[in-house]
Amino acid sequence: MKRNIFERIGLCILIFFIVNIFSLATLMDSYYIIIPACIAFILINIAPSFRKGTSKRNRMLTNGVELLILFVFSTILSTIYTVWLWFNLHSQNVTAFWINCLIVVIGEAVLFWNGIIRVYLTSVQLGIKWRIIGIACGMIPIVNLVALYKIISIVMKEIQFENQKYYINIGRAEKMECKTKYPLLLVHGVFFRDSRYLNYWGRIPSELIKNGATVYYGVQDSAASVKECGKEIAERIKEIVKETGCEKVNIIAHSKGGLDKVCNKLFRCSGICSIINDDQYTTQRLYFCRLFT
Repeated sequence: MKRNIFERIGLCILIFFIVNIFSLATLMDSYYIIIPACIAFILINIAPSFRKGTSKRNRMLTNGVELLILFVFSTILSTIYTVWLWFNLHSQNVTAFWINCLIVVIGEAVLFWNGIIRVYLTSVQLGIKWRIIGIACGMIPIVNLVALYKIISIVMKEIQFENQKYYINIGRAEKMECKTKYPLLLVHGVFFRDSRYLNYWGRIPSELIKNGATVYYGVQDSAASVKECGKEIAERIKEIVKETGCEKVNIIAHSKGGLDKVCNKLFRCSGICSIINDDQYTTQRLYFCRLFT
């Protein structure tokens, strides 16, 4: 995510002026500037970056991290300014000083929560770990800043990766680099069922399909015995061959799925062209598989 440093600095300074607008208006005796400042604050919270994202998710993620960056630097500026106000406005107008402090706290809180909610809802790389750490450390001074810095770093790398992947996919869209003579059959691990809404393979199938692959799922009951799963996979291969006329399939298996695949092979299923799996897991249990076939 490459953004002009001067553009980001300009927005940080603008946010600083907006959240401290009451004290500035008091010092200048010009309260009419509060209304346009409020409008600008709302617009920045809606769209802190006008750059087009590579996807709707990536655009929301970019806006979220931009809001967090604005929050960090505008808070630093506001803290320094508040110290200055203590010596220059507090003695003259105590009410104006504390009203300004309240507005700063509310304004910065809006920036933070707007940004962190977008990031938590859209980031993939952040994972459960850093989401929990962020929540747990939220109220611990200094530690919360370290956690926030880490969250921003992870998300910025994710945005950069997603943008690069998007342009790479555009460049190779016509090449169909993942297209194979025979379709791919994905065989999942233990205690999982192939579901439309919860994909065991994450984003792998969609990326394969985008690049020309034909993908099927094993849909076996992986909680059953290896022998039974092997039979189910053999039947699944026959269904795919009959449906597509492809003669064979390429199997990609993971964890127990690799063991089920071996058992299926022992059933002499002729519809297998090639196999990719966790070989270490499978070879350690191959003898066990043979005992039940």
